[in-house]
Amino acid sequence: MAAASVQLGAIVIIAKLLTNTALPVPFLLAFRFVMAALVMAAVLVWRHEPLLAAHRERLALIGIGTLGYGLAALLFFLSLRYGPTSTLALIVYSYPIFVVIASLLLGQGLPARLVVAAVVVGFCGVAFIVWTPGGAALRPLGVLLALLAAIAYAGYLTGGGRLVHRTGYMTASLWTSGSAGVALVVFTLSTGTTRMPGGGQWAMLFGISLLTASAFYCLFRGLRRLGSVKVSALGTIEPLSTAALAIIVLHDHPSLGFAIGTPLIVAGAVTASFARARPHRQKVSTQPLDARTP
Repeated sequence: MAAASVQLGAIVIIAKLLTNTALPVPFLLAFRFVMAALVMAAVLVWRHEPLLAAHRERLALIGIGTLGYGLAALLFFLSLRYGPTSTLALIVYSYPIFVVIASLLLGQGLPARLVVAAVVVGFCGVAFIVWTPGGAALRPLGVLLALLAAIAYAGYLTGGGRLVHRTGYMTASLWTSGSAGVALVVFTLSTGTTRMPGGGQWAMLFGISLLTASAFYCLFRGLRRLGSVKVSALGTIEPLSTAALAIIVLHDHPSLGFAIGTPLIVAGAVTASFARARPHRQKVSTQPLDARTP
């Protein structure tokens, strides 16, 4: 998960450099996901592993690829037009809070006081970043797109952790990336945002494609071992690396709100991810407990 977080942070910086060259975001992402899928397919063939996902998990992988990761990436990179990368990255990576909320809504128990406190702290961090004056301009549309990206990414992690169990790591990554890529190709063609890259853009596009393939593999392996909630806690490495790279490479100038909000978002995300839900009250039974109960 640490490896995935660093790779995804690097992808954000390279993609920002590409968008600065007027390369359309939908085309950039469509190329990224399709090429990453082709790389993973080649690796699977070389390793003699199946290209097809488990029968009952195919629709789930298509769904989390298009409506989860693909949509989250599109919203995030569109948001980069409306504010500094370091700031918007931190807003997007408040997603562990939404992962916890989704897990609770899906029946993992009522929220404990620590969970509620973590959610409040995390959103306070976002509020400090958004509304504290003195930093680079951050437009409301950018904030909205970043928050929607966080929700979509939380849906991707929650769906992947709950619905994908039998499909191998690389095969699941192939289906997720391929689904996102196909959906974005359709979106790109329908909106007429296709533009042929040139010069150094090709190298950067192939670079983020390779990083995407590797990051997907690491993400699914981490999900299988740790589950979506703990994975989202380790994912807090990503906004920190993204913000650091944005300040160094893109020369972002963080505000006072950024300095205050960063530790609050990280603290809220980590606390929410490791806090336990309060179980539902059950009637006392005289029957023996099921031997399978942990």
